Amino acid sequence: MAKLNLQSIRTDFEQQDNRIYFNAGLVGFPAKSVWEKTQAFYRQLHYASETDYFRIFDELNALWDATAPAFIHCDASEITGVPNTTMGMNYITQSLPWQPGDNVVINELEFMSQNIAFFHFHKKFGFEVRVAKRSGYEVPAENIIELIDERTRLVALSHVSFATGYRHEVATIAEAAHKKGALVALDAIQALGPLHVNVQQLDVDFLTGGSSKWMMSLPGWGVLYVRKSIIEQLTRPVAGFLGLEHPEQAIHDWCEGLDFVKNYPITRNRIDKFRVSTENILAKIALAYSMQNFMALGRDAIEAHILDLSGYLIEALKARGQLVRTSSLAARRAGIVSFEPKKVIPDFQQKLEKENIYLSRRGGGIRVSLHVYNTRQEVDRLVDVVEKLCK
Repeated sequence: MAKLNLQSIRTDFEQQDNRIYFNAGLVGFPAKSVWEKTQAFYRQLHYASETDYFRIFDELNALWDATAPAFIHCDASEITGVPNTTMGMNYITQSLPWQPGDNVVINELEFMSQNIAFFHFHKKFGFEVRVAKRSGYEVPAENIIELIDERTRLVALSHVSFATGYRHEVATIAEAAHKKGALVALDAIQALGPLHVNVQQLDVDFLTGGSSKWMMSLPGWGVLYVRKSIIEQLTRPVAGFLGLEHPEQAIHDWCEGLDFVKNYPITRNRIDKFRVSTENILAKIALAYSMQNFMALGRDAIEAHILDLSGYLIEALKARGQLVRTSSLAARRAGIVSFEPKKVIPDFQQKLEKENIYLSRRGGGIRVSLHVYNTRQEVDRLVDVVEKLCK
């Protein structure tokens, strides 16, 4: 496993000595190298002729096709881009062949975007929403599995809980769901980046995640993975020329004449059924560059570093008597550590910011998001300040 050069990483991610950033779970800022490449791409596009414009788009799509599938270990025919994680989950929900009496299984630690999508669409499509209960700050796999039956169409869960940092036993849940004929959709927004996500090993049918948090890219783009074997059975949730069976025909027609109001055939068996037309190309190219950056650093090395930091923080907080809500088991956590100070402190988050420590409040606790650029020294500083504020 390659060893991380933290000094180089911190320079690229512009982490300054007086600013401790533990908030990638909220928003991540592009690495300097990613931002410079993105600006160069935009300058090239801005001054392009129409011929060059289409060539640049072809190059962008080629870069995406060479990078995004490798990042989550799937085939290029199984992945596309979406504006964000919420749209990805909406596309999944609207494309499934629901039947009256079907159900979807979610759990109590899901982010509200999933809840909103399923509770909004369940009346339209006639399915039941089943909610697995949490046990403390976790949702054990058995709590989800016991709600799955032969009428379960979909099991939807986050890879990592945004509120408590709990990492679900995804592969175990997927195995149980598939035995009942159910599909599994994974919200990976809090996992892409800190974890080396592999859809083959997790055995999920869908995965969606965004660019603006742990991926340290521009907001406005993300990924949608759909297992190749189920693409054709999904209905099309959106319509646009990029989803046509032959989009090049539409381009030819609008360039060469006035006969372009036609009932063009749409694709049925390609991932392009989830594409529309104009995409957020700056966010798309930035995410591709960021993926390249993470792969160059070494995905396993990044995960090992982050798990080391989160484990180190958990033990340090426990040693000071703080209530830690995130599992100490490496397999059940990622980059998020959630805790409650042992003393109620008004404006606790704001007081930390005065110490140049930036994090979030989520789920009634303090959420620390530990990323590749963070260090044990920064963790020590956080623990010392928390202890001081608790006195």
